[in-house]
Amino acid sequence: MGARAFRRSAAVAVAALGAVAVTAVVSPAAADEDFVAGSGQVTTRLVKVGPTAGRLSFAPTVGLASANYTGTVGRAESKMFDYGALDGDIPPEFQSQTPSVRVDSTDDRAATGVSKTSAGLPPESPIRAGAATQQARAGDDPFGEATFLLGDFAPVPGVVELSGGRAVSRSGVAGGATREGLGTVTIGRLALGGGAVVLEGLRWEVHQRTGKHDDAGGSFSIEGITVAGTKLAPPKPDQLGAALKQVNEALKPLGLRLDAPVAGVDGGVASIGPLGIHVQASEPGRAVGAPLVGSLQPARDPITSGIIEASPEAGGLVTIGDIAIGALTGRGGIDLHLGGGTAYTEGERFTSPFGSFDLGADGIGPVSLGSDTRAAFTPVGSAPTAEPAESGGPGVKAGKVELAAARRQPGTTGGAAVVVGLVGLLAVLSMAGADWWRLRHEPRRILL
Repeated sequence: MGARAFRRSAAVAVAALGAVAVTAVVSPAAADEDFVAGSGQVTTRLVKVGPTAGRLSFAPTVGLASANYTGTVGRAESKMFDYGALDGDIPPEFQSQTPSVRVDSTDDRAATGVSKTSAGLPPESPIRAGAATQQARAGDDPFGEATFLLGDFAPVPGVVELSGGRAVSRSGVAGGATREGLGTVTIGRLALGGGAVVLEGLRWEVHQRTGKHDDAGGSFSIEGITVAGTKLAPPKPDQLGAALKQVNEALKPLGLRLDAPVAGVDGGVASIGPLGIHVQASEPGRAVGAPLVGSLQPARDPITSGIIEASPEAGGLVTIGDIAIGALTGRGGIDLHLGGGTAYTEGERFTSPFGSFDLGADGIGPVSLGSDTRAAFTPVGSAPTAEPAESGGPGVKAGKVELAAARRQPGTTGGAAVVVGLVGLLAVLSMAGADWWRLRHEPRRILL
């Protein structure tokens, strides 16, 4: 009987090994098994405007589009304002009312996206601004896409006026094998010095890809230039410097200067710089501005002291006002940065000699035991964290952990699983049949 039991166990072992062999032969390795989704971040800006004095600059952003993803989670955010260094000087109640839209791919209907339209400033406002539209959507491909649209905008009416502004950022995985970050900014028309110089069809592009396709870079182009009513030929990329030099000659009497965008790749981050516009008082303006500011100084001190006494947070805003007034005297100026953006992706795999483990079915993906701090995650139930405002990155929800090396594969039915199941079932039935036959045919023994 012992021999029979041994033969039966050997048969089951052979059947199990056969099932494993069949699985290895029938189940093809996934083509993208070695691909890591990694992470990506893209940020584009429409306008940064603010006063400057020497190296001191206060330039909040108007129109920020940011998209990023980590592992299989995509995020996107479109903000009306990004205050940057002024963040601590803006009252919290004002910041909370700043229009913005934000979405995470784990949100309901995230792929459809969210949208918000804000009315422009009233006609009597010293700054002209049309209606703005903000859009954000994300999916678990993964991808995130943010858009900011702005109508007419005149931060310095009669001096700098633009229309048809649009900033778009998209970050995600394309074709299951390429990580990509893409950003574009377009301005339909830019009028300087009351129309003395008009630039049309301004376009900034930045991109960075890793994986199946690897490339990175940025570019800037202008479709048309008009100086004093005379249209110039659209400049080619290698002619842009000469064209802007000619434009600056025309703008110099008006106290304006343009600085060309610069593209580059640094540390894997692709960037395209903004078109810089420096607004400074002209010679006639300095002659009039200095005496005017001097005559207002006695009235200025008690007013600003009262403002700071009532609201200490407003001290930074008073400084900004002083710098802006300094532009009238030639001691400062106003800088505008139009367009520009950055793009970055990475696919580093976080490995460990101990392998990985699954924390269960609570939505948390595989967690590496490696010591790389970039694989750190927020424990379930902890407070949410947010990325720095300058990066434009939406925060991470509490309890949602997504590592850069996370991988999501669709489930299937049939295939090798059916073969393995049938072989296992056949082994069990064979054992049951053998036991039944033995019980029916072996002689019964009565032990006394």
